[in-house]
Amino acid sequence: CHASYEEKLVEHTHHLAESSGSRCYNCHMPFTTWGLMKGVRSHTVDSPSVAESVDFGRPNACNLCHLDKPLSWTADSLTEWYGTAPVELTEEQRTIAAALLWLLRGDAAQRALTASSMGWEAAQDVSNRSWLPPFLALTLNDPYDVVRFVSARSLRTLSGYGDFTYDFLWPQEKRVTAAQEAVDKWETSPERTGFEILVEANGNLRMEVIADLLKRRDNRPVELAE
Repeated sequence: CHASYEEKLVEHTHHLAESSGSRCYNCHMPFTTWGLMKGVRSHTVDSPSVAESVDFGRPNACNLCHLDKPLSWTADSLTEWYGTAPVELTEEQRTIAAALLWLLRGDAAQRALTASSMGWEAAQDVSNRSWLPPFLALTLNDPYDVVRFVSARSLRTLSGYGDFTYDFLWPQEKRVTAAQEAVDKWETSPERTGFEILVEANGNLRMEVIADLLKRRDNRPVELAE
């Protein structure tokens, strides 16, 4: 569509030419619409916007792919690369991966879209899969059926969880047990530690931070049209 970018693709995208980050639709038509029990591409062509994520809660293309990065990383990159105006962020938005904020304390739409992206191969490749299982496990008891369904589907794409036994319609007690089994099954990976992804240097989860985020989860009723 844009022949002028053909010779300066990497200059424009700041990603390797053969990478998913240099495919126009991944940045300009991201998975921010809900349908068919999964995140689907928006049919509105726009550019990644941290301001929209802050003001309206809409997940942006950058953080739905770079699941391990906070909004501050995205905002700084967009300012450096494209001159986007800086965005005022809270301490959490500056230091904790945006995907975890959406998954743990977000509304049902944010949780569903994020859980869906955690099963996206391109995002897994970019962000490293090793730290994702315990966070998807934490949503196996989400109050919304569809979030539980999507989280389980994404969890099963990860190594060691392909045959994980779970049904999103199980009673709560059984779901809680399954979630704990998924966490217990998780084997930490030393190269994926850090505050941004809420994993201690010793491989333990930062449970005090996680519990606080879950306590503040937005549980208001949400209607998502299929």
